[in-house]
Amino acid sequence: MQRLLYQLDEHARRRPNVTAFFDGTQCHTWDDYRRSIHAIGARAATRLPESTSVILSAQNSFGFACALIGLMAVGKSVLVTHPDSTDTELASLAGQIDADTAVVDDTSRAAAENSGLTIWPIENAIAEGTEGPTPNGDGSLLLQSSSTTGPPKLVRRGDAALEVVACNVAKSVGLRPSDRVLAVVPMTHSYGIECNVLGPLWAGAGVVVMQGFDHAVLTEAKARTNATVLPGVPAMYEMLARIEAARRPMLGLRRAFSAGAPMPEAIHRELAGAGLSVGQLYGSTETGAVTFEAGNAPGFDPTGAGFPMPGVQIRILDADDLDIEDPLPTGTDGHIAVLSPSGFSCYENDPELTERSRLNGYFLTGDLGHVDPYGRLHVTGRLKLMIDVGAVKVNPAEVEHVLRSAPGVQDCIVVPINISQTVRRVKALIEPIPDHAPSVDSLRRHARLHLSPHKVPRVFEFRDSFPRSPTGKILRSRL
Repeated sequence: MQRLLYQLDEHARRRPNVTAFFDGTQCHTWDDYRRSIHAIGARAATRLPESTSVILSAQNSFGFACALIGLMAVGKSVLVTHPDSTDTELASLAGQIDADTAVVDDTSRAAAENSGLTIWPIENAIAEGTEGPTPNGDGSLLLQSSSTTGPPKLVRRGDAALEVVACNVAKSVGLRPSDRVLAVVPMTHSYGIECNVLGPLWAGAGVVVMQGFDHAVLTEAKARTNATVLPGVPAMYEMLARIEAARRPMLGLRRAFSAGAPMPEAIHRELAGAGLSVGQLYGSTETGAVTFEAGNAPGFDPTGAGFPMPGVQIRILDADDLDIEDPLPTGTDGHIAVLSPSGFSCYENDPELTERSRLNGYFLTGDLGHVDPYGRLHVTGRLKLMIDVGAVKVNPAEVEHVLRSAPGVQDCIVVPINISQTVRRVKALIEPIPDHAPSVDSLRRHARLHLSPHKVPRVFEFRDSFPRSPTGKILRSRL
């Protein structure tokens, strides 16, 4: 954290009274930010035993950012978790990392107390500290991977990797000291930490704290603070595309971009036509942010995931014959492998999985995709989700892309269905647009127009809604 702390001290020295955080009705200056981080670090160094792991569970807030940086600055391993976590989940996580203390806000306090953890409220952590030189420590961040096919794993990322991603996000997104970033994505997620805490801190950009992305709150915050940058997710931009009153205030943004899942081209086009160009960022809990392309860049391709950030290398491998030295040709789909200086060090308590996930230093993402002739990455599916239909494979992402373009479809998920012990076909789960639900016959006709026969779903099933993560990603394991 030393390079980040140096950046922080420089911002506080040069612009001490400039606002670093808009948190509800409160404004916190760069000098406030520096003093609070040093205070919580100094207090944690004396209050918590050396090498202690700590759970940080809170909503987006100025205090969350101070606690995250301050704890890691004194060498603590900080596991961040969403404030909706139950006492059972917190107790399990604490056991995995041998933690006995949780830094919490009011939303997560009860669950942490019921889990048996010692409570350290964020407000007290800052107020109890006294400013002084923060001890030099090599802290690390622990994150739960947002697995779509099984239970989450704990991913450890060291502070050197976090400093790299802070610099990469700031430079690739083009953050400026004059920017104000709308922090809607949860700071307990890697995307939220990198784009709402680390990147802005590196660049000296202000942060406007948000709790969820209700359109009324979002537009009011944008108008009140004159925010200029919006890191978002597809569900948020879909809302903006459909609600003109929410979209209109966003048109003054200097930069907007999406991550977490592919965003339909139709939404890109609709927002671009209204004057809001939305770029693309791609990354993972294990790699950090690794690619980016601004929505207003010349030749922007909404189907792509952006260009590699500094120091990032991407190779596309034959999924059936993984060989880093023999990548697939340009334009050919395969397994995406990423070599990133912002990458993770290990899966906690699972050295075998850590070893299997890498090939000559490259992380095997499990994503399918290709690199186009311009060097832009395209993500086209997920390897583990491929469906074997007879002697051929069906990419669910391809079928989902087609079905999302059908009238009356709000979202969809494609899964396998077993016809017999040996025969497997494709099933589509459909979330219809309220009051405009399509018929099964119309969906099947639409699919047959655009897909080979073996890719057309055998079964269509309607769902009112899909379970989603805090960043809007559909949780397939809970379907």
